Amino acid sequence: MYRFLLSRRWLGGLALAVVVALGCVLLGMWQWDRREQQLERNALVTGNYDRPSAALTALLPEAPADLPDGTEWTPVELSGRYLPEASLLLRNRPLDGRPGYHSLVPFEADGGAVLLVDRGWLPIGATGAGPDDVPAPPDGEVRAVVRLRPAEPVATRDAPGGQVYRIDPRQAAASLPGPAADGLRTGAYGVLASEQPSAASAPLPLPRPPHDEGPHLSYSLQWFVFALGALVAFVVLVRRTAGDDDRRPAVRPRRRPSAEDEEDALLDAAERADSTPRAG
Repeated sequence: MYRFLLSRRWLGGLALAVVVALGCVLLGMWQWDRREQQLERNALVTGNYDRPSAALTALLPEAPADLPDGTEWTPVELSGRYLPEASLLLRNRPLDGRPGYHSLVPFEADGGAVLLVDRGWLPIGATGAGPDDVPAPPDGEVRAVVRLRPAEPVATRDAPGGQVYRIDPRQAAASLPGPAADGLRTGAYGVLASEQPSAASAPLPLPRPPHDEGPHLSYSLQWFVFALGALVAFVVLVRRTAGDDDRRPAVRPRRRPSAEDEEDALLDAAERADSTPRAG
């Protein structure tokens, strides 16, 4: 009944259905993996965001060291002074749908360790080239609490002077005096949580990271359903085609006439010729 499946047309259809199903499964697994990554990030926020403050040198004892695994968002307490001469503006960082910048200022802690601090968000200015006003950090001795985050990858495009596209602490090193540049922690930066004394005006504090897993689970399930749908559609088409073949009336093969049939046909033809009236 299903002998037609061996034809080139149906084998090609089966191959197409399998390829579509495999593609959908791979996309579903990719979305599932993205969900797992988001759950890991959520776990870091839950476990570290509200922890008691640690010492910066306990997590980043050396200048070039990367942030240890599992410590992102851990608060650290700094005591020292800001270095506003090496300030930077981080471009293209929207907040609640509004375009803007982040204010990045290095902080030199007592003991020589230097950490680039993201002090918060600033709205884009009237000209679009930068904020209308960049509040200065507090002068003199400051006690600050920041939450550590890993440095971002280096940007591949150039930004206007004093501005950057990524938070890469090494970009601030050129404006730091020698000893401060040597103590710069290049593998991480801090997001400002609090500072004493407070500045007269300050950027808008960055909000707590959202604690949701996004749409990845629903997208993943949708792709798996699409994969199943591709195979089911092929099976339905096969069964429908087979049913049409069963309902089609059978065509009997023509029987080859036997010798007796041929002889009878010759005799009939001769009799008809004899019985036909002749003219004249």
